[in-house]
Amino acid sequence: MKKKEKPNKVAVKSENKVKTCKKRTIEKTKKDENYILTKRNLLLVILIILLMGGLIVGLNYFKNGSNKKKDIINESNKVNESNIKYNTNENFIKDKVSGDILFTNIECGYDGENSLLKYTITNNGDTNVKLNEYEVVVKDKNEEVLAVLVTILDEEIAPKKSYEAGNAIDIDLTDAYILELNLLN
Repeated sequence: MKKKEKPNKVAVKSENKVKTCKKRTIEKTKKDENYILTKRNLLLVILIILLMGGLIVGLNYFKNGSNKKKDIINESNKVNESNIKYNTNENFIKDKVSGDILFTNIECGYDGENSLLKYTITNNGDTNVKLNEYEVVVKDKNEEVLAVLVTILDEEIAPKKSYEAGNAIDIDLTDAYILELNLLN
């Protein structure tokens, strides 16, 4: 009988070892699960931060885009925040020369009722120039005349000096393509 007791003790010992191994395995599994959960949580936190950052950047882009000056460029004109439409056609606003007179800084804006054409007249000659009258001709792409404005300027312009001038008309010239400035005297 004593022989039988030994196997029982061994069985008990091995059963304790099995329990101990199971406990260690369970503890390792729990630690591994916690590690995996921690890693997964970390990845989720990073993903959420990236999504929120993208959302914030996107909202700022659209918010600032609508709060900035509302310069909307179409094919041939520009509208600013005060609802004045400008003619941005390069052919229309480029500098013009007529004899010794240079027309620069040409700008044409339309406020919904009137077009205001502004420009700088510079005397490139060596003597004083009195323009008296000059003609502003505005044409479309087909060279059809949209407006002819005769302007009287009573002042003399000294050599290498400039004079600011302008014309107003009650039609929209923001789609005009050609601007001619002709001296009449």
